[in-house]
Amino acid sequence: MKLKLITAIVLLFITGCGSEELASYSFNEETENWQVSLFVEEKPYGENVTEEAELTFEYVGEEPVPGEVEVIVDTAFQYRGKVSQQFEEFEGKENMPFGNSYFIEANRTGSPYTVEIIWNDQVEEFILELEEE
Repeated sequence: MKLKLITAIVLLFITGCGSEELASYSFNEETENWQVSLFVEEKPYGENVTEEAELTFEYVGEEPVPGEVEVIVDTAFQYRGKVSQQFEEFEGKENMPFGNSYFIEANRTGSPYTVEIIWNDQVEEFILELEEE
């Protein structure tokens, strides 16, 4: 009887520890020229990847789609720096995947990321303030 009780308690403890609530966050904004969205998903504690994120940006302006676009993702958060990517054959929409970029922690500590999109001698900036889903 004691063994069954101990086994039941241990199983409840293990089950409770394994059902960690993981959050998802998003950011969406549209301007005259760009539609930008970011989806961030927390991963379980103890894994190599603590979060996965994907930044999607789409040109929605009235001018023809720019052939070349540069995207700069930056934050003042102490554990990350600037990431820049050049899209030399931009076709209107692109995705940038990220892993372990601390988007959630940077947002929590008041150091949200910024995204700059540069095209045809123009610049547009977005401040990624995440909302929990």
